[in-house]
Amino acid sequence: MSFVARQGHEFGRIRRFFHRKRDVEHGSRLTAPMSGTIVAVMVQAGDVVDKGAPLVVLEAMKMEHAIVAPVAGRVGAVHFAVGDRVVEGADVVDLDDAPANSQGSTR
Repeated sequence: MSFVARQGHEFGRIRRFFHRKRDVEHGSRLTAPMSGTIVAVMVQAGDVVDKGAPLVVLEAMKMEHAIVAPVAGRVGAVHFAVGDRVVEGADVVDLDDAPANSQGSTR
């Protein structure tokens, strides 16, 4: 469990959802672990993120689940916005390989 602050909200307890590293070795699409509603988007296309950085928060079954970066990389695309409904398995974020000269995250 982790705590993440959303704009206009106090810190809330969320579950982190990690994709398996072997699924994202060289760029990948991160998918929704279950159907729900996007309640926070912390990144945008082009952002460089570190391993474990929260990317999107999905609310499902009265709990919040953070989709986090399983490896360091650059966000290629974010396919949903706050308030959008997603189905299980939907592509939520594209995560590309980090550029060789990147230092840390932009978020």
